[in-house]
Amino acid sequence: MIAIYCRTSPNSRDEEEKTIGQQKDEGIKFATKQGDGYEVYADEDLTGFSDDINKRPDLIRMLADIKRGKIASVWVWKMSRLARNMEASQAIYSVIRKARIRLFEGDKEYALDNPKDKAFADIMAVFSELDRSIIIENTQRGVRTAREKGVKIGTVPYGYRKIGVKEDGRKKNAIYSIEPKEAAKIRLIFDTVIFKGSISATIRELEQTNDSIKMYNLQTWYKRILTRIEYTGKTIKPSDGTLTPCLNFPVEIVPLDTFNDANKIVFSNINRMKNREDSKLLTGIIRCSVCGNKYYHAKHSGKSTYHHLYNKENPCKGNPCYLNINLEQVVSFTLIMTDHSLDVVKEHFAKQSDYKESKKRELEIINKGLERDLEQVERKIANLINLIEDDPDADFKKRLKDRQEERENIKRSIQANKVAVLGDTIVDEGSAALVSEMINKYHNATVEQQKLILANHASIEVTDGKVFVSYSWGMDWIITLPPRKKYTYSVDCNFSSNRYLITPESEGSISVKIITPFGEDYDEGLSASMSLSTSPEDS
Repeated sequence: MIAIYCRTSPNSRDEEEKTIGQQKDEGIKFATKQGDGYEVYADEDLTGFSDDINKRPDLIRMLADIKRGKIASVWVWKMSRLARNMEASQAIYSVIRKARIRLFEGDKEYALDNPKDKAFADIMAVFSELDRSIIIENTQRGVRTAREKGVKIGTVPYGYRKIGVKEDGRKKNAIYSIEPKEAAKIRLIFDTVIFKGSISATIRELEQTNDSIKMYNLQTWYKRILTRIEYTGKTIKPSDGTLTPCLNFPVEIVPLDTFNDANKIVFSNINRMKNREDSKLLTGIIRCSVCGNKYYHAKHSGKSTYHHLYNKENPCKGNPCYLNINLEQVVSFTLIMTDHSLDVVKEHFAKQSDYKESKKRELEIINKGLERDLEQVERKIANLINLIEDDPDADFKKRLKDRQEERENIKRSIQANKVAVLGDTIVDEGSAALVSEMINKYHNATVEQQKLILANHASIEVTDGKVFVSYSWGMDWIITLPPRKKYTYSVDCNFSSNRYLITPESEGSISVKIITPFGEDYDEGLSASMSLSTSPEDS
C-alpha cells in the first residue's frame, strides 16, 4: 500500500505551494499508475518547521502504520511536506529507512539505504529548513517595514468593519470603515472612565443604562478598548516610539487628549493593584502555590476578603481566588498556641541543637580525613613533576593532570564542609525564650509591625484548599479552609496530636474547640473564647 502524505503550512504565502486537494489528486494519480492501493494522510495548516512532529496527528499515524508493516511506499509532493526542520527530517527518515520502504517525491524515488540517495535527502532537508527560515525572515522584515510606515498589524479593533480590498500591484490592503453604533459606545466608554475614575465603576454605570458591550469578561474587553491607540487615528512606530498616522484606520474616533487621560486612569489602577501594600495583616504574605501570586485585600460581594490576581500564563487550578478575612484570626491563634507550647518548642530546639552539634562533629572528622588525602595527593604530584623533568617524553603528563584534578576536588570538598559548619547555626534552649518574647511583642504591636514579624518568621502558602503556615522555629500548621457558607476552620500542628476547631466570632474573638485523640475536650490552659488583635470590622 502507498501512503500519500499531504501537508499545508498555516497562513502560507508561498504561491507555488499546492493545496491539500491538489497534493492528494497528484498522489492518487501516482498510486493508480503504480497499480497499488493507497491511503491519504493529511495535516492541514500545520507547520513543518517545528522539531516536534507529535503536533501533526496524521504524520504520527502514518509512521505508526509504517512500523506495523502496513505501508510499502510513501509518496509526497515535495520533501518539504515531510518536514522543514533537520531534526524532524532525520527522525522521519530513520523510521522509513528501518522499515526498508520506498520514498517518492513526485515521480522520483529515493532509496534511503543507499548512501547517495540518503545524502541527497539530507541536503534537501537542509535546504527546506533554510527556505523556511528565509520565508520567516522576509515576513518579519515586511511586518517591521509596514509598522514603520503606519500599518497596524493584528486583529481588527472593535468599532471597525472590513468593506473591501485595495490592490496595489502584488499587494492587497484591506479597507476598513467605522461602525457608527460601536464607535458611539467607544466614545461613551472613554468619557465614563474619565468621569468615574475606574473600569469597574464604568462597567456598573453602563450596565445600568444598557449601554455596555455584550461581551464575556468585560474587564479585559474594556482594558483592550481603552488602550487601543488606533482609535485616535494614529499608531506607534516601533523604532522610536513616536506617533504616526495609521494607514489602516486613519479616521479618529477618540481625540488623543481623551485617550491619554483614560490611559492614565487605567495604568494607575493596574500599577496600584500590582504594588499595593494596604494595612490588612496578611496582605502580600499569603502566596498561591499554583500561580505564585500573592493574596491582597479586596472587596468581594461587599465583604472584605483576600484575593490573588489571575495569571493568564499560569492559571490557578484548584486554589480559591478569595480567602475570608477571618483567616487573620486563625493565623494569630497559631502564634498564641506557640506561646502555650513553649515547652514543646524548647524540646524541639534542644533536639535540633543536638543534631546540628553531631553534624558539625561529623563534618570536622570528614575534613580531617580529606586533609590527609590532600597531603598524599600533593606528594604524588611532586613526584610526577620530578619524573617529567627527568624524562619529558614519558607518559607522566596525563597522570599529573588527573592528580591535579583530584587535588582541586578535595579542596572544594573541604571548603564546602567548612562553609556548612560555619553556616549551620547551633541553637540553644534560650531560643524558646526569644520566640516567647517575639510573640508577646506581636500581640502588642501595630498591624504594620505584625506584618513585618510574620514576613520575617512565617511562610504562608495556599495549596489544595488548605493554608500551610510554617514558622522559622520549626512549628508547622495546616489550616483546612471551611466549605462554602461555613465558618469553622480545622487546624492541625506537627507539634501536637490535637485538632483545633476554630470559629471566628464578633469583636475580633474566636471560639476554640479541641479534639484530642480520645475525644472532644477543652485544653485547661486555653479559654474557649480568645480575644485577638484584629479589629471588629475585619471579623
